[in-house]
Amino acid sequence: MSNSQLIIALVGWAILFYLHNRTLRKGEISRLKDSLTKEIKDLFTWIEKSSNKSYSALELEEELAGKVTLIEFLISQFNNYASSTLIDPDCLTKVRNIDTAKIISNEKFYQEDKLIQYDIIEQIENAYYEYTFSTNHLKSFWLNHKYDFKVIISTLAALVLYALFFKLF
Repeated sequence: MSNSQLIIALVGWAILFYLHNRTLRKGEISRLKDSLTKEIKDLFTWIEKSSNKSYSALELEEELAGKVTLIEFLISQFNNYASSTLIDPDCLTKVRNIDTAKIISNEKFYQEDKLIQYDIIEQIENAYYEYTFSTNHLKSFWLNHKYDFKVIISTLAALVLYALFFKLF
């Protein structure tokens, strides 16, 4: 195998690695966004159904806190895969502040509490849209592919070392 064939093979490998990594990252971000919106919808459905069950306000609040913590974990995963803070975990503060005693005592889920769900889902969808279809292509390109550049640079360094090694000997 000649040096030029090796270089072509390694450059082809680097391009395939880049495309594969990009596809996997976008797929995982999309999956996490869908999972996040599903969890939020399930949370509010659960709150609405819980108002008719025999929970105490404290029990409902403890369950709610656990479910919100799980959603915060999904948000941190989403932000981690996107290599940026697309969704602020503080958006769940309104959910934590839902008055569970009022829900239990009146056995009713209020419209203003339902609107919180739509606000959070809208924020997630907007963040995903901005991430996927960002107008600042250079910034988006760098955020999405800084690890790919490291691979390409290390591959080129290996090629240079390989070429230098065989030229000297």
